[in-house]
Amino acid sequence: MAPLKAALALMIVADHLALFYGVNALRPFIALGAPIVSIFFFISGFGLQTSYQQKGDAYLKGFFSRRIWKVLLPWLLATLLYGLLQWLSPQQWIDGTKQTFTQGIPILPFSWYVLEILYFYVAFWCAYRFFPGIWKGIVLLALVILFMFLTIRLHYGQGWWVSSLAFPAGIAFACYEKKVIALFERHPLSYWLTLSGLAVLLCLSFIAGKRISAIAFTVSHVCIGLIVALVTERLPLEKLNLKIISFIGLISYEIYLCQGIAMALLRGRWEIADDTLFVALVYVLTIALAWGIHLLSGWMTKKRTACTSSTT
Repeated sequence: MAPLKAALALMIVADHLALFYGVNALRPFIALGAPIVSIFFFISGFGLQTSYQQKGDAYLKGFFSRRIWKVLLPWLLATLLYGLLQWLSPQQWIDGTKQTFTQGIPILPFSWYVLEILYFYVAFWCAYRFFPGIWKGIVLLALVILFMFLTIRLHYGQGWWVSSLAFPAGIAFACYEKKVIALFERHPLSYWLTLSGLAVLLCLSFIAGKRISAIAFTVSHVCIGLIVALVTERLPLEKLNLKIISFIGLISYEIYLCQGIAMALLRGRWEIADDTLFVALVYVLTIALAWGIHLLSGWMTKKRTACTSSTT
């Protein structure tokens, strides 16, 4: 999983460099933004369901202090760092916070998906904590669709909702993964037929999204997650677990968070005109900041856990 996470993190940086900073050499990455987020949501849903299947209802105990905190703390630290480096005034903090919820544009650049994944995590906990059996999945799906409806009604950007269904798709894939893989092993042709069918559905839903309804885009992004899951099942990714790749995979979430800080500094506070130098410095600074945030949030989590243990 580390090689996939590392690749996604590096590609999303390239996407934003091309899309928002006009780096022409990286233009092929422009179309990859939403698919990358879809895969990220798919992996998140898959990971939650896998952990739940291993631990059962015990996994839900302390869910907020573990899972939610693990996502929330690095985001808060990165947002604070961005605000300090940009010398944001108290009024700018207030206005930025309002804008986060009224327009879906958070203070920290490119970090909107954090709020979305936090909502998904809470929805997962509610569905699995209070509903039995098959109703868990039904309620979770309903909450995800509700989220999509609300973000559309609030006129948030398309990125807020177009990839959302990839999260429950990841959960569904984790539920049936063993049966699906067993089927493919017994009938190898079924693997290629499934993969081909998903590819056709991806193309059809993409075309429908362009010509008929943007809602069809959601189906295409579900297909992307499923295709990547099926392909990676067959790839020897363990052979790619080099130290540098494992390191990038380890801090992949923090890279998502820190890329906007690096870009804002290097072509905001400082004007790095040369594209090659700008791209190189963005990656170096992003990785350095991500590692720092990762270490600091890990240290704060340990301190918090120690304090909680000492008081109980």
